[in-house]
Amino acid sequence: MGRSQPAQFNIQEHPLRRPPLSIYVLTILGLILAFQLIWEGLHIQLFIGFRNPEAPWLMVVKKLGLDPLGLGWPWIVLGISWISAFCGVWLNLPWGRWVLWIVTILSLLYIPIGTILAVLVIIGLVLPANQQWIKRNHVSETG
Repeated sequence: MGRSQPAQFNIQEHPLRRPPLSIYVLTILGLILAFQLIWEGLHIQLFIGFRNPEAPWLMVVKKLGLDPLGLGWPWIVLGISWISAFCGVWLNLPWGRWVLWIVTILSLLYIPIGTILAVLVIIGLVLPANQQWIKRNHVSETG
């Protein structure tokens, strides 16, 4: 009986590309913000209160006439979405970068720490080295 030959892996077609250092920095900044949002949301949900009752984002929400206690779940979901977005980016999934842009923009509303970290992530996302790595390593969106 003949044995079938194993498929050959062509390294030129699928080179392993190491991400730039700034991708690691973006990931760390994003995870810091993710856990901050999750912690804030859990605190609202579990203790029916706020870690910092004078937080700037809380003042903005009150001025808009919204119930700040209703932001517990949205903060938790946004924090988990950060983690999901970075998983998508690191696993080379095409939706990862789009989810990352969406959560970054939404996190601008979490004043002041979310705004600062989100602006840093936006700056990092538009760096040519990062854009090149993300686009080159991601699977085509058409399949």
